[in-house]
Amino acid sequence: MRDKGGFRALWYRRSGSHRPSTFGTVVACEVTQEVTPRPVSARPRALVIDDSDDTREVYAVVLQLEGFTVEGANDGQEGFQKAVELLPDIIITDLSMPVMDGWETIRRLRADDRTRHIPIIACSGNDAPSGTHYPWADAVLAKPCPLDTLLLEVRQLLRRGAAA
Repeated sequence: MRDKGGFRALWYRRSGSHRPSTFGTVVACEVTQEVTPRPVSARPRALVIDDSDDTREVYAVVLQLEGFTVEGANDGQEGFQKAVELLPDIIITDLSMPVMDGWETIRRLRADDRTRHIPIIACSGNDAPSGTHYPWADAVLAKPCPLDTLLLEVRQLLRRGAAA
């Protein structure tokens, strides 16, 4: 599926019981139609901050299939630096990470004029339950996060930002 840093799979369909809903099932996506890729400069950019290589990879694959350019960071400090440098359209971050945790990363992103407007989704297996409102994050999802739920949140936050 991978081709020198990019992904060849540009299409998929979620249907019935074959929906990708956890990390292990993303490769079970059914190919149905080809999508003409947009130029890289026209694609929305997502930044995924997580100390788990597997989580970053799964989120990157799913977001790339949805037409995003995806950058990754291993911890909050690296994520904050990349956010300031790249100014992504959306940030997805874990909350429990070494060096700088997700809460501190989000706090710094919100305090910086360059990044305070970027929608942030926080995902965590043990720090916060889904559906709970936190003033710093735009959405908080429990891990393992169903991929269709993650994509729904991403779309909603980007639409909300475009309407503002």
